[in-house]
Amino acid sequence: MTLTHFEYVNDEFQQMLNGNHSLNRKFDAFFRELEQTADAGYFQALKYDQNYFNTTKPEPVTLERPIFEIQVNENELEQFANFFDHPVAEYFQTDEITILVPDSMSENEKSLAQFAFTYPYTVNGQAVSTHIETYKTANRPVFLQNGNLINTGDLFANDPVFVCLQGPYLENAGGLTNSAMTNPIRIADSESNRKAIQQAVLNHDLVDNHVEIEKMTDTIAQEFINSSRMYLLMVTGCLLFLGFSDLLASYYLLRIVLTIRKKEIFVKKLNGYPLTSRYKKEVLMSISIWSAGIVVLILLKRIFGDTASMPFYFYWM
Repeated sequence: MTLTHFEYVNDEFQQMLNGNHSLNRKFDAFFRELEQTADAGYFQALKYDQNYFNTTKPEPVTLERPIFEIQVNENELEQFANFFDHPVAEYFQTDEITILVPDSMSENEKSLAQFAFTYPYTVNGQAVSTHIETYKTANRPVFLQNGNLINTGDLFANDPVFVCLQGPYLENAGGLTNSAMTNPIRIADSESNRKAIQQAVLNHDLVDNHVEIEKMTDTIAQEFINSSRMYLLMVTGCLLFLGFSDLLASYYLLRIVLTIRKKEIFVKKLNGYPLTSRYKKEVLMSISIWSAGIVVLILLKRIFGDTASMPFYFYWM
């Protein structure tokens, strides 16, 4: 489960705009309690590609493949304990941040993975101290659980980079008030955990904020369905407009042509020409107009690919 809904109370939103992060501090305390009472996990997936490093590093960077980084707390890393040779707790017992990378990574990729986390990250005005540890590459896919990455086609990453957040680093990681599509809170769905959530809401004065923590998959699916339905309505409206315009154009063009050829058609009728012969030009013109419309639809399909068919799937889910 993850945070799916909350509301700003009184002037909290304005305070946030003014730089007062009191609400964020309440959610930080709320999450820290749930770490203890509901084994709450923190899972934040990020993607760093060539474009990112081109804009953040002064020197040229060569990167053959994107680096997928997952920031986790100890509870969440326990879900991937079979990836590592050492107990998960060991990675959280140092003052430095442990960055776990697959042993197949080159030294250049390791350096970039370390830079991606530390730039421009500071805690209490101090630079972040990190160290690299490796784990065995086994091409194990990890679901990235991030709506933004899903939208770009990045659902899974094989043997990603894990950043072990703890203490002040976890408190400064943020994202706890993000929407369900990108919210990092992870809590197993159980009766005891739901009671712990209710108690934490009471303890940290979040009752009036109407905090809701529900199943992430249901919420993400619903958001996709809602956005896809809107997309479907827009596409359908455009197609109906194009179709109506095409019909209207065909109608007026036929009227113009028939008016011009009225005498010619009448003479052909008197001379015994069959119907198909008398209206041959009009039939060919209608076929050409509708063919042009079909060509436009084919071009749209080539431009947008299979994306155009997605709304129809989500609409009927």
